[in-house]
Amino acid sequence: MTTTMFYYISQNNAGGYWITNDNVGIGAHIFIQAHTAEEAIATLEKIGEDVIGLHDYCNCCGERWFLDAEDMEEYAKSGYPQIRDTHIEEGVPKSYMKNKEFAFVHYIDGTIEKYPKETP
Repeated sequence: MTTTMFYYISQNNAGGYWITNDNVGIGAHIFIQAHTAEEAIATLEKIGEDVIGLHDYCNCCGERWFLDAEDMEEYAKSGYPQIRDTHIEEGVPKSYMKNKEFAFVHYIDGTIEKYPKETP
């Protein structure tokens, strides 16, 4: 059996907005634990079956998701979910989203975790 890795799928702000859905774990950054990049992409498709706008395309911004399997394989070599060389447990880097950025990790067993963790 092959080992699993965490494949990073980044969302493009196509059309000037993000597709988010906390119930199914869709956000600006998604990590899917899988055996291959192709399996991770198929998992994203399954996760987002009922998410409106999942496949939006913008004439100026392009595709909604960055789904280059080769890039995803290279990125996954770190062995853990990371954004810009930072493990997501250490924090999700902020950008032009004005502190609204978060990530979801989809584990192979079906568990979903949201980062940063919300404090009670």
